[in-house]
Amino acid sequence: MTKWWNPNQFDYYVTDLTVTYRRRTHTSAASELILCSVSLGLNRGQVTAVIGESGSGKTTLAQAFLGALPTFAVATYAQRRLPERLGFIQQEAHASLHPTVKVGEQVNDVLATAQGLSPTAARTLTLSLFNELGLTPAEQLYDRYAHQISGGQAQRIALARALAMNAELLIADEPTSQLDMVAQAEAVKAIDKITRERGLSTLFVTHNLALVAELADWVLVLKEGQAVEWGAVLDVWHKPQHPYTKQLIGGTGL
Repeated sequence: MTKWWNPNQFDYYVTDLTVTYRRRTHTSAASELILCSVSLGLNRGQVTAVIGESGSGKTTLAQAFLGALPTFAVATYAQRRLPERLGFIQQEAHASLHPTVKVGEQVNDVLATAQGLSPTAARTLTLSLFNELGLTPAEQLYDRYAHQISGGQAQRIALARALAMNAELLIADEPTSQLDMVAQAEAVKAIDKITRERGLSTLFVTHNLALVAELADWVLVLKEGQAVEWGAVLDVWHKPQHPYTKQLIGGTGL
């Protein structure tokens, strides 16, 4: 796949990423190839989407970017250029929130650690982030606990924490899969707004093709751990080259 693109087009990139699971038992050792020579790029202020069926390797790719692969995984690559500060939004954002700490204070803690702010300054900035992300009324949401907020609000609080740590690359792994249509729209709007206005790079892992068409600038298509298509969303949607891509999008275009 590397021949399909020029990494110099992009602010960040990985080329020929391969991930192998190597498991040992008392009697044998087994290797399983999860990703094979996958390449993709990301630009500041743009969204790169990764699509494919369940089991195609999407989550493994996100884990590789985060440095969060299982201990039995071995990752190799030809080239890699990624920023130091990464933010992560997972499928079930509620699970990442502490159940007995107010959600506003959880963002404060990130600000205090990442930026060394005083409690007063951290609270002020947290409220500003909440307003920016449509988490209003901000003062009321600040004092709520995880069980008192919706799934869409939890996803935007996860985004606020990523911004609090000055993330340069946002990795969103199926962030809307557990949300209803209204909450999906709110979460996608927030991710799009922050990506464009703050100049973040966003890696958006999803099986929702409608969201890709709405949100992404670039798209990588994975099938059984291999990259079968890569390009600008408009190009891939209007002129898909691989039969699998044509099957996924139905050849209908944007």
